[in-house]
Amino acid sequence: MSNEEGKGPWQSIAIAASVAIVTVFMFALASTGCNKRDAGNGKEATGQKTAAVPTHLRFGIGAEPKTIDSTKCYESAGIEVVMNYCEPLVWYDQATFVPIPGAAERWDVSPDGKTYTFHLRANATWWGGALTKPEPVTASDFVAAWRRLLDPKTAAQYIELPQHMGIAGTTQYFAELKRIQPLVEKLTAAEKTGDAARVATLEPQVQREYAALALLRQGLGFRADGPNRFVVDLEDAARGKILMKLVGFPILCPVHQPTLARCEPRDAQGNALPRVCTWTDPEHLVANGPYLITEHVLNSHFTLERNPKYWDAANVAIDRATLISVTDEVGMLRRYESKDMDDTIDWLGANVPIPPDRIDMWKSHPDYRTSTLYGTYFYWFNTRQRPLGDVNVRRALCFAIDRQSIVTNVTRGGQVPLTGAFPPLAGEYSPIPAVDGFTFDPALAQQLLAAAGFPNGRGFPSVTLKYNTNVGHKAVAEAIQDMWRTHLGVSVALQNQDWSSFVTDRNSGNFQVARAGWQGDYLHTHTFASMFPSNSAFNDAKWSDPSGQLDGLVDRALRETDPAKAQTLYQRIERILVAGAPACPVYVYTKPDLVKPYVKGYHPNAKNYHPIHQLRIER
Repeated sequence: MSNEEGKGPWQSIAIAASVAIVTVFMFALASTGCNKRDAGNGKEATGQKTAAVPTHLRFGIGAEPKTIDSTKCYESAGIEVVMNYCEPLVWYDQATFVPIPGAAERWDVSPDGKTYTFHLRANATWWGGALTKPEPVTASDFVAAWRRLLDPKTAAQYIELPQHMGIAGTTQYFAELKRIQPLVEKLTAAEKTGDAARVATLEPQVQREYAALALLRQGLGFRADGPNRFVVDLEDAARGKILMKLVGFPILCPVHQPTLARCEPRDAQGNALPRVCTWTDPEHLVANGPYLITEHVLNSHFTLERNPKYWDAANVAIDRATLISVTDEVGMLRRYESKDMDDTIDWLGANVPIPPDRIDMWKSHPDYRTSTLYGTYFYWFNTRQRPLGDVNVRRALCFAIDRQSIVTNVTRGGQVPLTGAFPPLAGEYSPIPAVDGFTFDPALAQQLLAAAGFPNGRGFPSVTLKYNTNVGHKAVAEAIQDMWRTHLGVSVALQNQDWSSFVTDRNSGNFQVARAGWQGDYLHTHTFASMFPSNSAFNDAKWSDPSGQLDGLVDRALRETDPAKAQTLYQRIERILVAGAPACPVYVYTKPDLVKPYVKGYHPNAKNYHPIHQLRIER
């Protein structure tokens, strides 16, 4: 579910959460055990060192991330940073996405398939920040992180992740959270208007409800059974396949509790006190992963150094990595092209973007790699702003887009036109036929616009399409702007924004039409369907299905154990989304990459998942 924020349209994307990984993971289930890290010849997974000289990789992660807090991050750029300083319960094999031991050296599944016990390795440690000696990673660190994610006061966009995994008790928990939401909104509104009397009345009520939620969190289906056993109980055995596809997601990383308490103290009721420090800053960050962040220059780069106290440090081959947070894609490509093969500073080309007009010249180059991603490029419509509140207007705009022309003439990276809401997933989901989706049909688009009261575009009000600054997003937006003008007679203004402003506006509903990208956090259609329920934190359209069916169907589809029945449910959901048009699909992402041939351990995949510690340099 990661936003692919800050990347070009031919690049990876969500709550997406590259070598950068992109915000998402596709994960395969190992039902009763796990593969060894050195499965196969041992080198691809461990990154076994082959050279004595220091190795240094540099690559782009897109725009400066809003946060690199492991619990709160949701953009691909932030997740790319988190996945290298923080080790989750498992990693994944890049080629197969079979879980590989991470903080957990092994795991067991109960006979009924509802209880998973993760055995943490005794030599996993925390290091960095104010620590003078390493401290052990414990099961309670995972418990604290998952409870922090579920606490509404944390304001994490991925708060619903434990419910998607089917953690026991989360259905009741989120029902309670939904019940008190109107009360919280009333308090927020009173605070904004300065209504002190109303705040004084509502605040104690909200505090009591939050205290009750805190008690519920204590009893949810995950717990520490001693220092090295993290136990997860599921509501039903069918969710195990999703659990194992998600436990390696960086959002579910552990937290170092003393550092968090020192930097972000809370009172006895759990309310945030004034922040003392930012725990993710290099001088404070305590990490359990393969790398430490030693430098962060805002809007420039993060420097990562190999963590000497990481349990598998001897097999981490890349000594240093520079994650470049800039959006000058042309400049990045020029820097890549200028590097001599014998330079001691190596480049990994993942996330060195190739502008569309340069793709053809690179396709025959040995550095060129490409893969079709499990992700989509689309536009959100703000259904609460005129004229996008009219479904006929939204559908007219969607039917007036020639997607084949866009992928052939604009993006040029092998992208696949997308006419429905969900991308295909081999062996699991086949989307509704294109004819039932948003095919290119100018005549139908004109009929719909006329039905909305704007025949041939006459009287159509001012509409602005927002996109984050990027040459690729600009090219796509200009092509669609021209199609809407040509086929509907409407003029739409374009507005580009820096990444931070764009995300703020889109999340707050300060837009009419806005570009978006989404890549599944795991290989399951639910990761896309979960954007659209009325209470989803990712529903930027602020749309509710008028028939009242969609929310229940999304929940039913997630719980369905029969693959054929699940597919039928997701296709029903997809048809509802085509009828309601809260969003307009454009295409399925591909990821053209440039990777130097001496960078080994790199496997193109649908998740653009390439942890640095799984790579190595062979000269």
